[in-house]
Amino acid sequence: MYFVNENLHKTENPRWPALLAELQSLRKGAGLSPWKVRHSSELRTIIALQTGIDAEALSPAQIYEYLINELTSLGDSIEARATRNAFAVNLKTPSQSLMDRRDDFARQLGRHADTVEIYENHGIDEIANRLLTFAAYDYEGSRDTTSNTSERKQPSDVARTMITQGMSELYSLGTHASEIHKFFDRQPIPYLDTDVEWLLQASDKGEEWYRYTLKYTFRSKKDAYRIGIVASTHDCEILMASGVVDDVIKLNRNSDRKDEIKSIVQACHFVVHDTEHGNRTSLDFRELSSDECDTLLGAIWQIDRLQCNVIEVRIPQFGQGVPPVYEYSQVFDMRTDEHYAYWYAPGLMYLNNITIDFSAFPNKEEWKFFMLPFLGPIFPGALEPTAYRYSLTARNWIMQGHGFALTWQEAKD
Repeated sequence: MYFVNENLHKTENPRWPALLAELQSLRKGAGLSPWKVRHSSELRTIIALQTGIDAEALSPAQIYEYLINELTSLGDSIEARATRNAFAVNLKTPSQSLMDRRDDFARQLGRHADTVEIYENHGIDEIANRLLTFAAYDYEGSRDTTSNTSERKQPSDVARTMITQGMSELYSLGTHASEIHKFFDRQPIPYLDTDVEWLLQASDKGEEWYRYTLKYTFRSKKDAYRIGIVASTHDCEILMASGVVDDVIKLNRNSDRKDEIKSIVQACHFVVHDTEHGNRTSLDFRELSSDECDTLLGAIWQIDRLQCNVIEVRIPQFGQGVPPVYEYSQVFDMRTDEHYAYWYAPGLMYLNNITIDFSAFPNKEEWKFFMLPFLGPIFPGALEPTAYRYSLTARNWIMQGHGFALTWQEAKD
């Protein structure tokens, strides 16, 4: 349940009546559309004040997407859903009549249509309040400094909204534009200037094992680096997609969980390179407590919490000088009878170079190897093999899940 901010009194803001009337009008008929908002002069002016864009430069599509974003950000309360229903947002079978949409929603809730209309009006009041709280201007157009600044939309929110609108026009995203930022919000801070080294070498455990060594260096803005530890492929995919961890490790089948986690903590390493002062700091991973895991993973209901652990390092913060370079590495012993190994990007990443070297793989002459890249459009023609070693100079963006797989099978005479 949300409540309209009472810090901004409706009767004291000269823009309130006109804005409210426009929003109420936009829900009528078939609902919200770019075509309908082109005549919403008050809405155009207020969005221009919020974004710093000249009102005449705002297109109907931008105004429409801005309002869609506001409707989406209302949340999932009954009032929020009733308001989106009134504006025909994200409806599978939108009707041409506001009354029909209201009646359908009322039947779904088991409420009277008049009650649903009250919900809608609460939602419209909330949107109007949000728009006016950030850009509260008096008759002369000066900023009202008495409004509650904690309620104002942050610059990052405004930037996100305008980027969404710009991408909508550039790529013709239509009504799906308001959803595009959700993908990036999983891990909004990318990995920059990343170099990846992936080695598959002989293991001290014997010929039936190989040593998997992964190291990558990158720049980013992070206060922690977290690794999820799960027991199933399903939990691995869900946790990685959530964006709350930087990497996920799936435990070996039939393994002792406690011993495996202890080994993983010892096998993962994180180093901070202070390139401005030439310092190098190694950080130790630690396992989060049950309470800490519950707090971190509480919203991810799809995973089995009892079968999910997290380890992390806390990263020291630096000043405004040259940003540090981070180095993450992991070393594991794996069985050769699995017949595959892979690496994939843990998030949005600008990849400089990647090197894959399995020239020291145990008994490599007995195997036939196959390299399977899945790097999207940057791959074609860029892979250069040289005797069990592959190198790729990408200098391009890759997405979470892009990477390489290596498979092998017994070589036949």
